[in-house]
Amino acid sequence: MWVPDSPSQSPSGAPTFKIVRHRHIKESSVKANFLTESENQDRSCIGEYKPDDMLFPCPEEGYVKAYSRFANLQTHLDTGKHQMMLEQETLYDRAKREYSSRLMEGRSRIPSVQVAARSKRDGLPPLPMGWALKTIKKKVRFTRKQTEFLTDQFQKGEYSGRRSDPQEVSKTMSLARDQAGGRRFQPDEVLTSQQISGFFSRLSAKKRLEVTAAGNRAKASEISEVDMESVDKDEISAEAESHLSAVCANVMRDVAIQHPIVSFNLNVHSQP
Repeated sequence: MWVPDSPSQSPSGAPTFKIVRHRHIKESSVKANFLTESENQDRSCIGEYKPDDMLFPCPEEGYVKAYSRFANLQTHLDTGKHQMMLEQETLYDRAKREYSSRLMEGRSRIPSVQVAARSKRDGLPPLPMGWALKTIKKKVRFTRKQTEFLTDQFQKGEYSGRRSDPQEVSKTMSLARDQAGGRRFQPDEVLTSQQISGFFSRLSAKKRLEVTAAGNRAKASEISEVDMESVDKDEISAEAESHLSAVCANVMRDVAIQHPIVSFNLNVHSQP
């Protein structure tokens, strides 16, 4: 590159030129300066717009960066990256973000829980095997005295039209007295309301069965009488029909046309 030299150095006073090398700026230094300036600009901005701290906010709608110097704002508008403000975050996005942060922190490991051995209680005897199983109660037949008392109470309820309450019958049974004034039933002989209810149910079913059987027998006797009457009517009709047939046959024989050649009550045509 040629540049003019100073006139004092030329003997004739005419301007002369000299060769000057062109200065080259390294690309790496330019990039470094640009990055440094961008970092300084990003450091000077804040996350949210605060008029008291920053004077030059980003004019784009929805952007949150602001700068303290106008030059930084101009550089940001030319080559900077805009930072949008999050208006609304869904629960699904928040869950993904929290899950990602926990994975990065290592909180997803399953904690190891050590179970301490329980010490046996002293002073309590061990329970026998099968203590929690349901026990089968043995069926006990009612005594004659219990059966007579319950049957009497059931019949009283049937006659009065008001069924006896099993609980009331159980109380009456526990308070019943005999002719001598003593207890009619001992405490172990007094039945519960469930037992009395079952006994009354069996008596009611037995009574219904007897009524049904009596009705069936009555229907059977009526059917047999009807059958006998129908048999007698059939015999009388058969006899009347046979008698009528005989009378008709005699009449037809008397009025029927006989052979014309008859002599002395003899049929000549039939003679050999």
